[in-house]
Amino acid sequence: MDKDSAKLHKAKFKKDQDHDPAHAEFRQNVMSVTKITEGPHNGLVKDSSPMHDDNYSRADDTAGNTINDVDFVSEDNPGASGLDADDKLNYSFTAEQMIIDTSDGNKVIAKRGPHTATIKGKDPRVYDNALPFTAT
Repeated sequence: MDKDSAKLHKAKFKKDQDHDPAHAEFRQNVMSVTKITEGPHNGLVKDSSPMHDDNYSRADDTAGNTINDVDFVSEDNPGASGLDADDKLNYSFTAEQMIIDTSDGNKVIAKRGPHTATIKGKDPRVYDNALPFTAT
C-alpha cells in the first residue's frame, strides 16, 4: 500500500430472512504510542493505550451507504502530526476491526486483527506493516 493513502475498510452484510444489515455494526479498537527520542521535540511521549473504541461506526460510511444497505466502506488514516523533519520518531499504531450484531447483545460476528504498524526515524521516515500513516 502507498504510505500516504488511508486504510480502507469494506464489509458486505447478509440480507435475507435471517439477517438484517441494520443489526450489523462496525467497530474499531485502537491504541497508539508516539515517542520522540531526538530533535526539536525530544522527550515527547503520547500513549493512548490500552486498546479502546475509537467511535467508528457505520455512520462513518464514505460511500453514502445507510445502515440498511448491505455494503459499508470507510477509511482511517492514523499518524503523528506537528513533527519536525529532524525529530527521530518511534510511532506505533495498533487496530482491530469488528462486526457486531446489535440484536444479539453486541456479539462479535467477525474480527480482523489486531494489527500493528510503525513509523520510525527522521525524515524520510521508515514505514512498516500494512497500515499506512501520515507523519508531518
